[in-house]
Amino acid sequence: MTIKALLVEDETLAADKIKRQIDGITPRVEIVGWTKSVRETVQFMNSQEVDLILLDIQLEDGLSFQLFDQMDIHTPIIFTTAFDEYALKAFRVNSVDYLLKPFTRSELQQAVEKYQRYQKSNVQPPDYQALASMFREQLQPEWRDRFLVTVGEHIRTVAVEEIAYFFADQKYVFLVRKDGSQHIVDFTLDQLEEELNPRSFFRINRKYLISLAAIRSMFQWTKGRIKVELSPPPSEETIVSVGRSPDFRNWLGK
Repeated sequence: MTIKALLVEDETLAADKIKRQIDGITPRVEIVGWTKSVRETVQFMNSQEVDLILLDIQLEDGLSFQLFDQMDIHTPIIFTTAFDEYALKAFRVNSVDYLLKPFTRSELQQAVEKYQRYQKSNVQPPDYQALASMFREQLQPEWRDRFLVTVGEHIRTVAVEEIAYFFADQKYVFLVRKDGSQHIVDFTLDQLEEELNPRSFFRINRKYLISLAAIRSMFQWTKGRIKVELSPPPSEETIVSVGRSPDFRNWLGK
């Protein structure tokens, strides 16, 4: 019997690898659909039934657990994740199978065999809502909410809500507040990307990390890029790079 599976994975290379690993395992698994986001997955599942879901945790538009907020899912799921052992405690408590990336074809084979045993038993399906709640609690990030800056001889704190954007100029990085004042901060833009809430801040190119609230207007630009006008206005044009433009569009739509 062929198992019809939906592959939910936002990284093309990872999806291709899983498809190659699927080939040749027993029982035969046929990938009948591949989605990259929560939105696409909901659309697919509303139009077609599958026997099994191979579900990544982090998708293009957020955590895959948002699926369980939008629809009632009873299809068996094998989670695929790169998260560490601490986060995986939630899976063990809920008796959900998972594969920790990078996994081997043998490990995938064992997971599918476990799915078969599950299908033949009368065990109640896992409580995916409870699992989602536990996982969110364990992964709740603590984003930076303020910065220390120097104003003359004084030290002040600047709340993240006051920040319009950051920009790099030679070896310095500047914090620009909504009132137009600028302060040097002892961070790289790479470090700031890690410490700021990605729902509010986006790195548009090598020089600028902007807040959503600072965007005044946007225009189509050459080579599929986007020109962004910011408030307060910087001293140069701010254009989303070619490589970041697709992600920027997705970010705006979240």
